[in-house]
Amino acid sequence: MAKLTLTDLANLQNETTAVNAINANNALIETAMENTLSRDGTVPNTMGANLDMNNNQILNLPAPATAGSPVRLQDVVSNATIASVPPVGTSGAVVGLLNTNNTHSGNNIFSGTNTFSGTLTLASPNITGHPTIEGVTTTGATGTGKMVFDTSPTLTGTPLAPTAALHTNTTQIASTAFVCAEILGRQLKVQNQVFTANGTYTPTSGMIYCTIECVGGGGAGGGVAGAASTGATGGGGGSGGYSRKTVTAATIGASQSVTIGTGGSAGAAGNNAGGSGGATSVGVICVANGGGGGGGNQGGGGGSTGSGGTGAAAGTGDFTVPGSYGQAGIYINASCNVNGASGGASVFSGSRAGSIAASSAATGNAGLSYGGGGSGASASNSATNVAGGAGASGVVVITEYIITP
Repeated sequence: MAKLTLTDLANLQNETTAVNAINANNALIETAMENTLSRDGTVPNTMGANLDMNNNQILNLPAPATAGSPVRLQDVVSNATIASVPPVGTSGAVVGLLNTNNTHSGNNIFSGTNTFSGTLTLASPNITGHPTIEGVTTTGATGTGKMVFDTSPTLTGTPLAPTAALHTNTTQIASTAFVCAEILGRQLKVQNQVFTANGTYTPTSGMIYCTIECVGGGGAGGGVAGAASTGATGGGGGSGGYSRKTVTAATIGASQSVTIGTGGSAGAAGNNAGGSGGATSVGVICVANGGGGGGGNQGGGGGSTGSGGTGAAAGTGDFTVPGSYGQAGIYINASCNVNGASGGASVFSGSRAGSIAASSAATGNAGLSYGGGGSGASASNSATNVAGGAGASGVVVITEYIITP
């Protein structure tokens, strides 16, 4: 279809007809000229519809200068800079293509094979599927690939981690190399702290756990009221109990008070019972009770035979042993030689026997350390009053297991 069709004149004989035809043709020409593009820019010079190049090239385009400028292939490939490009996200914004740096906002979908080089920053990305990044296939929570996207992944194979400096104490991942170096770089040291008097246990630096051993105080032996032509002995004191407890450094804390159970006071001269031993403790963590005192003896048929002191009741700990009983005293209505009843033996001591009194009186012997019961007094054919033996005080032994750098 022709863009311009003019009326042909057959002749000029009819002036009116000819003039009308010529004027109509001129109007058509003017209209057609208005629909053409002006090379010198004479207006109007804008397109009113799409321009179809019909597969022909537009030649000699200049380099783009604004966001509305046409872009040549060489401008896209060489990453040319276009001035006055609106910010990304603004209506009409133009972003670079091919080798340019691009910022994508909003929802962007990349399908097929996409290659990204340089620095790729993803702010809160939502990545679905298992993309391949730098030749590494990503996976989900199973961790079967080399790159895992999951908050709590289960890794398989042999994942690697950097080795921290020796003695690092943070929440970073510890490699097997770090663990081995940390173990080999430390030494296990074992040492004891022994308490024979009240005090405070302060753990040695590096102590990881300790074993506490407590022995309660021993009970004292009973006294005797001597009489002629008789033999009489006071009862021996019972021994202190034994308790053992193994605890961590956290259980001990900064320190613990130590109380040593005193030995029972000796039964006074005469028919008097010995005193009980005191409890030994480290805080309330480990407690060993004290032994009971031996009974006194009334020589000359007074009826009292000096009962043995009771062994300490079991205390507090992982392993506890009650104290042993003291030996019972005797009374013989005859002139003979007798020895005082033995005190009970503790875990850390033997039994303490009483002295033999030959036609005389003998004071009881003190209990053996630590926690032993005192022996009872003895009187053989003697009207002398004598005292029993005092019980031995307890002890605390703390064995510390220390890791040194």
